[in-house]
Amino acid sequence: MCGRLNVIDDPLPKIVSDMLGSDFSAETNTDLRPTQNVSTVMCLNNALQQVDLQWGIKPDWAKRIIVNAQAETVATKPTFRQAFHISRVVVPCSGWYE
Repeated sequence: MCGRLNVIDDPLPKIVSDMLGSDFSAETNTDLRPTQNVSTVMCLNNALQQVDLQWGIKPDWAKRIIVNAQAETVATKPTFRQAFHISRVVVPCSGWYE
């Protein structure tokens, strides 16, 4: 399966907290897979906050989780358009495996 993340809890949370000026914590998971929860940072009420979200997008019509979007079409494809314009998040991770 593609789209796996590597999250290592030291020093990642400190780096993210320092860079964004926001408290951030994450648990180590060296094989975080689509459908698992991942710690993210998003803007809520004009402040950066940590939100744990499910990794991937599952549209009603899809049979599987989608984790890849093409930079050239992400703003226009129906699957990603709304999230791209309204609900962006930062997904701090130590590594990405395709």
